[in-house]
Amino acid sequence: MPSSTSPHAWHDPRRTAALWFGLLAGPVVWFTLLEVNYVMSYVACESRHTWFLHGMTLVSAAVVAYAAVVAWRSGPPENAEHPTAPITPDTSESRARWMSLSGAILSLWFVVVILAMEIPVAVLPSCVGR
Repeated sequence: MPSSTSPHAWHDPRRTAALWFGLLAGPVVWFTLLEVNYVMSYVACESRHTWFLHGMTLVSAAVVAYAAVVAWRSGPPENAEHPTAPITPDTSESRARWMSLSGAILSLWFVVVILAMEIPVAVLPSCVGR
């Protein structure tokens, strides 16, 4: 039985941070990878090596996949009886369920997008016209 002084699960800052991480990691990591690949393409052209572009893609996909797992695990346990009134613990739990599911789906989508960004790096030569 929880004590009246113990923090409530719906006020847990670590859980809230994990839910936001799961929701925002995919788009932020994808955009960062897009910009880093743009800058590093010049280095790949000069050095005639693309291994670091492949490595950055794998690391980015791993980070976003981890964000999907964190988002999924941070959601509340499945409970079918959730009448939600405004600003109650039940409302907070239903929002956490939505953020958890949305974060996991969005992160998995961005894993696919990040892996699709690997196709031109793998197929095209490192320099065109040199």
